[in-house]
Amino acid sequence: VPVASHSHSTHHLKSNRLIQYNTLRMVVMFIGAALVAVLARTSMMLAPKIPVYEFAVLYPPLLWFGDTWGELKTTLYAQLSLQNPNVIQSDVHAAMFDLYFPTWDGDFVHFGHVEDTYQRQPNYTTPKEGFWKIKPRELFQMKDKVVLRIGLGKLFKILSHLVYQLFRGGGMLHVVSTGATHITTPKNMKHTLTFVCDTDLNAITNKMVGSDCVINKLSAGRWVNLTTVAENMQAYAATLHPNENGTVLINGRAQRKQKPA
Repeated sequence: VPVASHSHSTHHLKSNRLIQYNTLRMVVMFIGAALVAVLARTSMMLAPKIPVYEFAVLYPPLLWFGDTWGELKTTLYAQLSLQNPNVIQSDVHAAMFDLYFPTWDGDFVHFGHVEDTYQRQPNYTTPKEGFWKIKPRELFQMKDKVVLRIGLGKLFKILSHLVYQLFRGGGMLHVVSTGATHITTPKNMKHTLTFVCDTDLNAITNKMVGSDCVINKLSAGRWVNLTTVAENMQAYAATLHPNENGTVLINGRAQRKQKPA
């Protein structure tokens, strides 16, 4: 009888330890899953996102010849509106944007360049004070003046396709844009940000809406030469391939040209 009692006690002890082990494992798994969920939510909140923006031209633009041969330029007076989804404030100190449209063969042509009027001043350097102060989780609106430069030779390459798509879309046009900006976040942390956008252009209302944007690169803690960065984005855009509707983004990724076999 003592032997049987000892065997029963040992089996009961093993069963208790197994229950404790399984319970502990379930608790650890639950804590791990909860921690992963919290980290994922935190990273989604803290990861920078490009706001959806609207750029509405207030007055009919007047074109005139630019500083170089074969270039037109105009000053656009516009209302800028964007909803900042980020949880921290970003101050924009400098910004450049480039516009692209595909040929009939699907090759993107860089035909336009946009920058703030202050950046056209001689010996321009990025100012210490940001000219756009974009507060977190708020609608940002302001009137601004920008310079648009259009290359005539490049425009002629896409003109027939552009006009066709404009009539086909009833005055709506999909234009791809890239951007390069110098920004600061709290405590004056400097960053250089580049991004790609699918932009909807309404030729009737003179509005441009960045319907979908993704970050291409974030150089944290420093300001990289903005002209060089913008030129690098132009080279990057040449490797992209349009979707059937003229956009370039699918599920947050820019579509690249397929390499020849």
